[in-house]
Amino acid sequence: MTTNYTGPVEELNWASRLQAHVVTPGTRPRIHGYDVREDLIENITFSGLIFLTLTRELPSSETLLAFEKTIMFLAPISVAEAPVHASVLARLCGSNTSGITGVAGITLGQQAHFIIEEHKELFEMLSAGNKNPESLFCHQNEGELQETGLLIKTLEKAGLTPPNVCRRLRPVAAALTVLHECCNLTDPGLLESVLVMARIPCTLAEGRAVQPGGFRNYPIDLPKFAYRDEE
Repeated sequence: MTTNYTGPVEELNWASRLQAHVVTPGTRPRIHGYDVREDLIENITFSGLIFLTLTRELPSSETLLAFEKTIMFLAPISVAEAPVHASVLARLCGSNTSGITGVAGITLGQQAHFIIEEHKELFEMLSAGNKNPESLFCHQNEGELQETGLLIKTLEKAGLTPPNVCRRLRPVAAALTVLHECCNLTDPGLLESVLVMARIPCTLAEGRAVQPGGFRNYPIDLPKFAYRDEE
């Protein structure tokens, strides 16, 4: 007689289907209950769709304006930063678009996590209603002051009132403060996702602009170095 033994995992009652939390599939797919192809496509912008997808809420007109302006402000990322540099290297080594996308997603996610962690004390200050930021988050030079001023000017031109504390902050800190205060994006993980969404277009575009195998145009000998025998 053969006895079939089962373990603790096999004895549990498991779900028979995957559970959808965001998208309801079908010929009329829905995002958080909203019909995409008839309702959302007619009434909101793509940035509004991003906001809805990430937060489960449709933004007000003011919130959407602040969100759109701020993610555009955060969008530029150059080859001098790790995610774009990594995407360029992937392309140089022959990666196709899917490979570049994978590299971009991972490196942007890591960068976003670092940036949000770096501003953790700022978010705590904002949540506590403290409007006196640590000097670490305040602009350090005239260039940063002007850059933050451009964000404030853009928001005010759109009829929005950015938090007064933004005027003292460095550019990224000011943008994150707008997302935190004006868009109510207070969850650190959510802010990480927004940063990735804002920066992935430039990261992918820069990577795709490189010719595979074009190492002649890459400064592969920098920094300069020289071998020497031990004395």
